[in-house]
Amino acid sequence: MKGGLKQMEGQKIPKNSRMVTFTLSDGSRVAGDVFLHLFTFRHDSSQRLDELLNDDNTCFIPVKRDPEGSVILLNLNHVVFVEAERQAGFDDLMSPLGRWHTISVKTIGQEMIRGEILIDLPNEKGRAQDFFNQPVNFSPLFQGERVLYLNHNYILYAMD
Repeated sequence: MKGGLKQMEGQKIPKNSRMVTFTLSDGSRVAGDVFLHLFTFRHDSSQRLDELLNDDNTCFIPVKRDPEGSVILLNLNHVVFVEAERQAGFDDLMSPLGRWHTISVKTIGQEMIRGEILIDLPNEKGRAQDFFNQPVNFSPLFQGERVLYLNHNYILYAMD
């Protein structure tokens, strides 16, 4: 994973960068760094990628593309999924909170995608259906050393 302190032009807020690849609704792919806050009000650590993607107040996010180094504003409404390296320690932190469930997902314009979701809901709401009906825009699908954040608006169906 690529990371480090970054500053956006015109801003003085230090940020952490994270290398990701976006697959867009037109089939194109954009790879680059997104910028995450070092501290958040919700918890005493850096902003997570899922928090950035699911922020209701954010529609366009800056992405610094390599090797050009240019920054584009990417419209999250047209992102089918975001691919990133799995962060070390995530499983240790999240596993006690839920149970893993293997699932296949079909999104618009993509082949069937298989991976695991972590259902961290109360037992009476422990189904994949409950997981995907949560009030978020993007949900993580884990595939070995990588994670795909799937945009709910582009999921055609999911199955066991």
